[in-house]
Amino acid sequence: MIEISTSVSIRLPYDMADSLTSLSEAIDRSKAYIIKRVIKEMEEALSCDPDCGKTLTGQFKGLFKLGIGEYPVIYSEKHG
Repeated sequence: MIEISTSVSIRLPYDMADSLTSLSEAIDRSKAYIIKRVIKEMEEALSCDPDCGKTLTGQFKGLFKLGIGEYPVIYSEKHG
């Protein structure tokens, strides 16, 4: 058994704890894949058309928004 301490103590069989650890690692790998894909697609879009992002206003003045798939990406231009 492994014990997880939070506000409630949970005891899990080792095989279940291993499964949860594996699931957590798979989710982390999935997030890393999504981030890499979004960055790649953003680089491709901006290299084709540096002005393709929407200029934001108000408190977000100076920032731009670009939709990459289902993910909105907020970015700023690098000068110099």
